[in-house]
Amino acid sequence: MPRTPLRSTSSNRTSRKELEPFQRGIIVGRFLAGQKKADIQREMNLPYTTIQTTIATYQSSTTGTSSPRIGRPEILSDADKQYILLQIKRDPFIKTEDICKLLEMPISTRTIACMLKESGYGHWRAQKRPQLTEEIAKLRYEWAYVRKDWTHEQWSKVIWSDECSVELGKGKKNQWVWRLNHFNEKWKKKHIIPYTKGKGISIMIWAAIWGGSHTEIYQMSRDEESARRGYSSQSYLKLIEDYLPAIWESGMEFMQDNAPIHTANIIKNWFDEHGIPLIDWPPYSPDLNPIEHAWAKLKERIYILYPDLESFNGTKEQLKEQFYMAMEDAWESLGQEYFDGLVRSMENRVNAVLEAKGWYTHY
Repeated sequence: MPRTPLRSTSSNRTSRKELEPFQRGIIVGRFLAGQKKADIQREMNLPYTTIQTTIATYQSSTTGTSSPRIGRPEILSDADKQYILLQIKRDPFIKTEDICKLLEMPISTRTIACMLKESGYGHWRAQKRPQLTEEIAKLRYEWAYVRKDWTHEQWSKVIWSDECSVELGKGKKNQWVWRLNHFNEKWKKKHIIPYTKGKGISIMIWAAIWGGSHTEIYQMSRDEESARRGYSSQSYLKLIEDYLPAIWESGMEFMQDNAPIHTANIIKNWFDEHGIPLIDWPPYSPDLNPIEHAWAKLKERIYILYPDLESFNGTKEQLKEQFYMAMEDAWESLGQEYFDGLVRSMENRVNAVLEAKGWYTHY
C-alpha cells in the first residue's frame, strides 16, 4: 500500500515571537469590529493561538501589554557588577569571600566567580618574581636603554655566567595522563607517577655561555673554613682562577650577578689584575641573564636521559658521582644551537624591560 505523503508546511508561517503593540492593536480592533478570529488569523498570517491569546489578554486587561515573564531574577544588579569589577581593578588579589563581605548582601562566592568569568576574568596562579622597587626598576630601565641598539654580535661577546644548585629528584618535567573521569580516576594506581623520598643530594654547579660557544659545567667546592662551610667568595675565586682565563678573549665582557660572593673585594681585585672587564649589572634581574633559562632545561634533560637515576643501587657518594656525570651529559646534550638561541634572545629581553618601564617581564 503506497504511503500517504506528508503534508507540506506553509512557507508563509512566521516564527513565534513577541508581538509588537501595534499588531496587538490591529487584532483587537478587528475583533471589536466583528471580524472572526479565523479571518483575522488568515489575513495577518499569524498562529491561531496567538490571535486567541491576544484577545483573551485584552479581555482580562486594559493595558494590552504582555504579562511579566516567569524566571529567576538576577541576584546582582548592574551597579553591583560595576562595584565588583572596581574592586578587582583596585586589588587583583582580592578573594571572592572578601567581595561578598563588601557587598553586604546574601550571596555565594560561586555567584561572584561566575559573574567575573562572564566579564572575561580568569582566576590564575600569580607569577613569582624578585621584589622590585621604583629605584631598581629605574636602574633596570636605564641598563636596557643604554643597550637598546646593541647588535647580536655585541651580545655574543658577553660571557654570561651563573651558578645553580641542582637537587636529585627535583626539576622533572610534568607528565600528562589521559583519564575518562577526572575525580573518579584521579587516584587510580595506573594514573599515578610514584616518586621516591629525596636522598638529600644536591650539587652546586657553575657554567657560562656566549655566542658560538659554552663551558662545561663545573662543580663548586665548599669553603671548609667559612662559618657554615658553604660557598663563599673563596669558592668562587678558585673556580674563576681555574677556568675563566682559558675562555676569555680580548674584546669580551664578563657577566656575573650581584651575589655577595661576586662582589667581594678579592673578586674585584682578581678581575682588575687580569684585565677582564665586567659588564655592570642591575640588581634582581635574572630575566636579563639568558643562561638562567638553561637551568630548568638541564634539570628536565637529566631525567630524560637517565629516568632510573634515583633507583641507582650504591652508596650516597656513588650516587652523587652518578648524578654529576648525568648532569654533564645532560648539559652537553642541550647543544650549542640551544645556547646560541638564548644569546639571540637578548634583544627581545631588553625590549621587554623597556616596554615594562623596568618592571617585570615574562622572561
